[in-house]
Amino acid sequence: MKHKTYIPLHGHSTYSQGDGVTRIHDIINRTKEIGANAVALTEHGNMSSFYKFYKECIAHDIKPIIGCELYVNDLYFDDNERFLKAKRKKSKSELEEENDKIDASNNHLLAYSKNYKGIKNLIYLSNMGFENFYRKPLVSTEMVFNLLDDNNIVTTGCLQSKFNHLIVDGKEIEALQLIKRFKDKFGKDFYLEIMLNQLKEQKIVNDFYKKVYQKTGIKPVLAIDYHYAYKDDWFIQYLLYVIKGRRTVENYPESEWFYTVRDLYIKSVDKIYTLAEKYGIDKEFLETSIESTFEIAEKINIELPLYPNNFPRFNDETSKSKKQFLEKLKIKWKEKVDNGLIPNDKIDEYSKRLKYEMDIIVEKDFIDYFLILDDLLNNFVYKVGGATGAGRGSASGSLVLFVLDITKIDPIRHNLIFERFLNPARVDPADVDLDIDSVTQKKVEDYLKEKFGKEKVCHIANFGKFGAKTTIKDLCRIFELDFVLSNRLTSYFNDEKTIVKIEGELKKAETIAKKKNEYDLLDFIDKNRELFVNIGNRFIGMVRQTGRHASGILVSNKNLNRSEVPVLKLKGEIITGVQEGGDEREIAELGYCKLDILGLKTASVINDTIKKIEKKYKIYDIEEKILKSSLDDNKVYDEFKQGNCRDIFQFGSDNMINLIKMVQPENIVDLSSINALFRPAVIQAGGIGTYLKNRENPQKAKLKLDKVHPDLWDIVGESFGVPIFQEQIMFILQKIGGFSLAEADKNRKVLKLLHKGNQEKNEDFYKMMNKFKSQAIKNGVSEKNVVWLLKILGKYSEYSFNKSHSLSYAVNAYISMWLKVYYSKENFSSLFNHSTSSTFFQ
Repeated sequence: MKHKTYIPLHGHSTYSQGDGVTRIHDIINRTKEIGANAVALTEHGNMSSFYKFYKECIAHDIKPIIGCELYVNDLYFDDNERFLKAKRKKSKSELEEENDKIDASNNHLLAYSKNYKGIKNLIYLSNMGFENFYRKPLVSTEMVFNLLDDNNIVTTGCLQSKFNHLIVDGKEIEALQLIKRFKDKFGKDFYLEIMLNQLKEQKIVNDFYKKVYQKTGIKPVLAIDYHYAYKDDWFIQYLLYVIKGRRTVENYPESEWFYTVRDLYIKSVDKIYTLAEKYGIDKEFLETSIESTFEIAEKINIELPLYPNNFPRFNDETSKSKKQFLEKLKIKWKEKVDNGLIPNDKIDEYSKRLKYEMDIIVEKDFIDYFLILDDLLNNFVYKVGGATGAGRGSASGSLVLFVLDITKIDPIRHNLIFERFLNPARVDPADVDLDIDSVTQKKVEDYLKEKFGKEKVCHIANFGKFGAKTTIKDLCRIFELDFVLSNRLTSYFNDEKTIVKIEGELKKAETIAKKKNEYDLLDFIDKNRELFVNIGNRFIGMVRQTGRHASGILVSNKNLNRSEVPVLKLKGEIITGVQEGGDEREIAELGYCKLDILGLKTASVINDTIKKIEKKYKIYDIEEKILKSSLDDNKVYDEFKQGNCRDIFQFGSDNMINLIKMVQPENIVDLSSINALFRPAVIQAGGIGTYLKNRENPQKAKLKLDKVHPDLWDIVGESFGVPIFQEQIMFILQKIGGFSLAEADKNRKVLKLLHKGNQEKNEDFYKMMNKFKSQAIKNGVSEKNVVWLLKILGKYSEYSFNKSHSLSYAVNAYISMWLKVYYSKENFSSLFNHSTSSTFFQ
């Protein structure tokens, strides 16, 4: 009986870089189109996409079949010493000869995971491959047998497998011996892979496997080896090769492209039957092969744990860590009280807050993480004469971190909330980002490797994607379009959001070009619109290159080759194969410790300036005295008001200086507000105009908000009625919507969906909306005002600052300006020493 569909096995996404050109959402969409309820993804040698693929599949009710196409090279491992010596040969031709031998002995092998244990096995094996990287991540047959078990499924793979090389070369006895060896190891979880393509070698393999099946009962399985989701996307794959090869379409026409197979897409079942007939595969053998795709899918049941705790342990015993942590807090607390950084008249308030935070930290099992941070700063950075910024991110809302000198911001004094950083309802781990002076920052990774072991520490990867701007630039280059016009066109594109539809960016560019009477550019767009839109959009979101995260370091509780984090090798260095940053939270969701250590020039300049002052004037503890002050020095703010802040971090751009001059800041809250105002969501929501208008007449703004609800001004009054901080949105959800602060932290993220308009499948969104509406009405807000308020909250939620971060950077700016005002010579000397450009003269 003819099957109505099949399960697509053996396939590659854009994470098989330079080869696969399908995005994960394309794979899922195409799988649904052919009526399948499961699909496989098997990248070349790496497991970088496994977590993204898993989440996307689960979100769309598709069963994920996670595998890997391994590079097995027994010759390399048998003769490893000779191959390694080849690296040291001086003759380029000799080295190329050795490399050719290695490449020729690479054999592909397909392996799948039946469950979470099977995924871990595959990650271990892939990571071993990158440890033994030689042009490709290499493993041996022995490694495959040692690391894969009954939690895995293995197939014979494509024409580049050892099995198929032997068959095509006429070595059928050796092929049968190898098949028996794998059958003995994997039993019924070993399959003979057949494919449908025009290559004569494939027919030889298919015919051979039919005989093996008839004689041994080892089942055949249909594999399609997709590299793109849709038929016509072979052209995108070709163009990617042109882009990666730095060529042009003219000097590398598709007729010369080495890929002769142009149908590596996810085919319909009707197409499968048509091709089988075309290539001489009888119906019974085909249907058995299709049936095996369902059998494999049935064997697979993957459930990945979310946020398991794979953080490193600072001590062998948790009780020892807790005792050590409490002792450190006790010592540091006394120092803060003695130095006046914790006011004597508020000891009870601070003690209560500290206990509240500690209880959550202990409950969430993050004591070791805080000890790691404490050790890094107090036993390394500060000891070697390094310095940190005032704080970064939501961590400045933690009193524990302030007491430990990990941040310099007193959260109680500045009304910052711990729940934005960590709370009982928050499932993701604590995440403290650190600004360290740029000299010391370069030494941090080495210190961590020495402390925890180099096998447990590595840099985090960053996958650069094709955005609208890069795609148009690449297309213009390979099609040799006008360089000047293409540069002008892309200069009008959005730099903040790059993964967007190209037609939207073209429309913006056309609007600007019309205003400037740039008719040559309008003609250029019109002539190339089909190329830019129809071809260009197929690239958007594809992986373009792999790099190192600017500041992210992973610290594991186990050796990386035995961790659940896939790795890659970049320029000889092991890095993670998954990323963290922006909307990507893969490291955190896999349960691993990520340290974001940013090299901050401002910290270097402040540190050097203070050292010069100490040496010359014998004045000490300057930064501490500034932080203890009311942060309201008129001379400092006069400099801001005049716009003399070109050299002040985050406050030195032309647009920022113009905003500062318009605001005329009077205090640290104003500086913090300016920082938060200059964010995309706030700008797009018209926040700057509303803020300036309300600042001129705050009483009028207050009266307007009082009519909505009397508590609103208490929440947003410091920013003149504009909810520019995430914490303000949380307080509104708490006081008017009836949420706890922990619930409010979760739901401020859900609120973004209201503005984006993609909430239809999000149950949390409707739960939040219903609760907020009912509670707000109970609290005296009219239905009309509830709609207005939600609209405002949605706009400002999309991409705004948390107050902890904004205030921390405002404090950095204040300290920098204070030093500039009172010790200008020392400040400018330090600025010169740490400058790589002359922008502060502009």
